[in-house]
Amino acid sequence: MYFREDEHINTSAGAADAGKPIVLDAAGQIDGSMIDASDVAHDSTSGAAASTIHTAFPLLAGGRNFTGIQQYDSHPTFTADEQIVDKKYVDDELTAGLAPKANIVDVMLLDGSQAMSGNMDLGGNIITNIGDGIAANDAATVGQVQAAAAGIGLKDAVRAASTANLAGFASDEITGLGASLSIDGVALAANDRVLLKDQTVATENGIFVYDGIDKLSRSADFDGDPLTCLAA
Repeated sequence: MYFREDEHINTSAGAADAGKPIVLDAAGQIDGSMIDASDVAHDSTSGAAASTIHTAFPLLAGGRNFTGIQQYDSHPTFTADEQIVDKKYVDDELTAGLAPKANIVDVMLLDGSQAMSGNMDLGGNIITNIGDGIAANDAATVGQVQAAAAGIGLKDAVRAASTANLAGFASDEITGLGASLSIDGVALAANDRVLLKDQTVATENGIFVYDGIDKLSRSADFDGDPLTCLAA
């Protein structure tokens, strides 16, 4: 079948023009009068469900899942409130955002190669899953501290500590000290605790209690073997 040039159409009058050849308009497009969009509902999925050809296209109103990966050679421009972006767009945005910090002065690197230049405030949070400290200026873990403290016995504080040997030691006591005893410039009162650390006989060292009259007696928490008492 052949058609004369004047029988070609660029607009449709309906069924009467069925079978006639189509001429594109000046923009190279088909006139909208030739497209029947009656089976497409743009605000729902009902129109698409009735026409299987639309399964290949995503819908602006949602309701259709992608079944493959779309590859773009370049990314489009998105506004701030649009929710769909492609990977290239994300990569470009990250690159642009990090470009001013290329000298890594303001960036903390996961490989630890960039040292901190100031104090870090954790806001009351804790650091977890850290390794045991090794060097003298490394942080210690709670486990290391607990292991180091195991077996260490705490003693009540003393008020003064000796600076020289005190004579008169016998049977865990030193007598004849007088009622105004001062040790290392500290005037002692009754029941004050004193650390003797400079006795000529090392076993006489330890913690003593002043009776306020003239005597120092070994304290109850340091009245045995000094090595044993240190851990008691």
